[in-house]
Amino acid sequence: MSHKFPILIGASWYFLEKFIRLIGAFLIGAWVARHLGPEAYGALAYALALVAVLGFLGSLGIESLVVRDLVEGQRNQRGILSTYFFIRLAGSVMVPLLAAGYLMLTHVGDSALLLLATLCSGAVVFGAYDAADCWLQARNEARKTSVIRLVGFSVGAVSRCLLIVLEASVEWFAAVVLLESAMVGLLYFRLLHRHGLTPTWSQVSLAEFKHLVVAGKMMVLSGLTVAIYSKIDVLVIGALLSKEAVGSYAIAASMCAAWNMVGMSISQAWAPRISQSRTQSQLAYIRTMRQLLLTLTAVSLTGSVFLSLVSELIFSILLGPNYMSGAAILSVLVWSSVFVFLGVATSQIIVNERIYWVSMLRTVIGLIFCIAAIYFAPFIWTTMDFAYLMVCTSALATSSIAFSAKARSTLRQILSPA
Repeated sequence: MSHKFPILIGASWYFLEKFIRLIGAFLIGAWVARHLGPEAYGALAYALALVAVLGFLGSLGIESLVVRDLVEGQRNQRGILSTYFFIRLAGSVMVPLLAAGYLMLTHVGDSALLLLATLCSGAVVFGAYDAADCWLQARNEARKTSVIRLVGFSVGAVSRCLLIVLEASVEWFAAVVLLESAMVGLLYFRLLHRHGLTPTWSQVSLAEFKHLVVAGKMMVLSGLTVAIYSKIDVLVIGALLSKEAVGSYAIAASMCAAWNMVGMSISQAWAPRISQSRTQSQLAYIRTMRQLLLTLTAVSLTGSVFLSLVSELIFSILLGPNYMSGAAILSVLVWSSVFVFLGVATSQIIVNERIYWVSMLRTVIGLIFCIAAIYFAPFIWTTMDFAYLMVCTSALATSSIAFSAKARSTLRQILSPA
């Protein structure tokens, strides 16, 4: 079985890891939020959002390019890995410095927030060893990646539960973010060392560096816009409103993110089938895409209706009265998931029609609209306003696929009567 269906087995490990991490993160995340309270949890969420945006410097979004080069095997594997490792390391060490500088300018005198951001940003440095993940992807060894990440997640989950029992302060939970990343980094280091691929400075290639940066320039730009777009709501709320507001909004946003992963997983599971159908005939391709769109539309609408109706029950059971304002936020924010589901479905058109520029266009349009709305709005923003804004932004970003003539033609065929 393992020899005949390596991709299928790899995918099963990937989905198992995602499922365990999502369920664990959802339940333990709610427990952590309830323990810390809205203010402390809001400060931690804000620090994590800032690090997530700056953490882009630790990868530059060129992982797929590295994987492709490793698969092709036309270059020295250790040279590729060493070069990419030191690119990541150089970017990673800038994250704590930039995070500290930003907070010292925007949150003067908030030493507690500065400490949280410093601890969380340290995790990005250990993320340099994620270069090993590219090597494993190139070898279709998803099981090893999944096991390593599950070990790191388990260490973090157990540590968080222990800290809650010990009634620890928020700084310790930020330290767990660092611990989890360090554990994953150590396991990746051991893996590379065992296969004689330990990154060394002597193996760094200037030609490989130029190749990755030049060939991946559009990926870098796209990755940057995605990093900003994905966390701009939490960052702006943290800058304009209170930490309590961040806490209630962030927990609602994390629940939406968990629900969005269902759509992404369905789309990823469907992807090989879509690619295969396209090689058969245009009719088979259109029929398969239609099935995916109908499935994700039905799942997203059903789930969004359900979550919006039970949002108060979820918050009262899992989070308690201190977070009840987040229930209303979730009931609105969850409708952005309908457009996220449709976005990941139509991303299969982008991939199969090779119109990759549309992916970046979507994010850029969403980001510009979001910033313009915040900047020019003639009123004082509330967390509910941000929830409505994210729904509108998601709708606009998803629908911008219509800028591509190829995509419009494919969509017309998909939406026409079978």
